Amino acid sequence: MRTILDNQWINGRGVFLTWEPAANLPSSEIKKYRKRKRRKVERAYIEAEAEKD
Repeated sequence: MRTILDNQWINGRGVFLTWEPAANLPSSEIKKYRKRKRRKVERAYIEAEAEKD
């Protein structure tokens, strides 16, 4: 199973870092990674807003 660890934009293309080399990642893996990353950002934002109040 491939796990995406990080991503970076190079020349307008998204490049994803995985433990195993892969030329083309399945779109489902990319969707799972983006959803996981979005949840982390949302959680941090919610916690920061809670501390403000």
